[in-house]
Amino acid sequence: MRKLTISQIDQYLIWASSIYSQVTIIDIGVGLRQFLQFLYQQNILKENLGQCVCLPYMPALARIPCALPLEKLAKVLEIIDSDTPKGRRDMAILQLGSGLGKL
Repeated sequence: MRKLTISQIDQYLIWASSIYSQVTIIDIGVGLRQFLQFLYQQNILKENLGQCVCLPYMPALARIPCALPLEKLAKVLEIIDSDTPKGRRDMAILQLGSGLGKL
């Protein structure tokens, strides 16, 4: 473990990014960072390699959930004015999406 290098860590993250999603790579990288910092604090590593772990950039909107809880969906459907053409369209879109599991 004392011979671990940042190059080996980078190679692992590059390999992992070829099979895991970007969100998973970020989770792996955060855990790896914390583990390497722990190893440094315990004097198992001579350098704090955790500071060298680079993570991919993830825009905030990339983690928007793909489903609304039923309570929120019900509230949204209550707000829609189904007496207007636009309201009927919105209602149809939301009902179709919720029936398909897309909301």
